[in-house]
Amino acid sequence: MSAAIEKLKTAIENAGTILVGAGSGFSTAAGYTYSGERFQRHFADFIEKYHFLDMYSAGFYPFPTQEEKWAYNTPGIIKFPFWKMTAANPQATYACLNKGEAGSPDEIKGQSILVDDDIASVLQELIR
Repeated sequence: MSAAIEKLKTAIENAGTILVGAGSGFSTAAGYTYSGERFQRHFADFIEKYHFLDMYSAGFYPFPTQEEKWAYNTPGIIKFPFWKMTAANPQATYACLNKGEAGSPDEIKGQSILVDDDIASVLQELIR
């Protein structure tokens, strides 16, 4: 077991509360939709500028700059709120399991566990 996965396992075992954030598959399974009031509230500026109809198809839009692309896409959708919560709570631990994209801001590096691996293999390691 890698040091990062061992650290994650210890953090999970000692946690009083665990908050899980995940990508679109988990959101859809929980009943969230890609359009409607929530999309309009959070992405009004993009809807106005690019005439997006829903969050999912907007993620594939050929933005004119990388800055606009990443302003619309993650981490704003998924990671940023978790980074803010971690920074606001010195007892919090931010764990990122993301093959090829495991990272966190410098401000919470000391509170972060970063696992650059496939989530399925990490979960298998954790339950052993």
